[in-house]
Amino acid sequence: MALAFALSAAVAALLVALVAGPLEDAGSSTARIRARLMAVDPPQLWRAKVLAPADAAGAATYICADTPLAQTFARGLPEVNGEICRVVGPVVTKPNLFAARCEALGRRFAVSTTMSGDPGRDFRVDFALALLDELGPPVRQSIGYRRLGPCPKGWTIGEQARSPAPR
Repeated sequence: MALAFALSAAVAALLVALVAGPLEDAGSSTARIRARLMAVDPPQLWRAKVLAPADAAGAATYICADTPLAQTFARGLPEVNGEICRVVGPVVTKPNLFAARCEALGRRFAVSTTMSGDPGRDFRVDFALALLDELGPPVRQSIGYRRLGPCPKGWTIGEQARSPAPR
């Protein structure tokens, strides 16, 4: 009886070892997961260019982004003199629309973005920011985003530059 129990325990341990595979350190496991994600969702190079107002138009910025990062292009919150505008109250998120009230430097703002076009390839984001405690027109800006293809060699997700040259 004891031999049968020991044998079944050994077989169970062997099965667990075969199914689980070798023990790995977290670093190699993380690298393997990252490699699989890159194969499924390879990062893409995006060009972001200010379209309006006309006097703000300038050089394009190139961004290496995976899908989750690219999805944030249409719903960003502004910085006011270097301070991130923190959301206060409910946020409105609908297809092609993001709106919220936020606070920075002790002042409250209304922010909204609308998106038009194909969010996977080529789209436009119209941004408006208005002070809530003063009368006056909102600040408006339009940015065009275009996916150009794979990120240049040596670029990592989140990298930005004025030129799409490889690193």
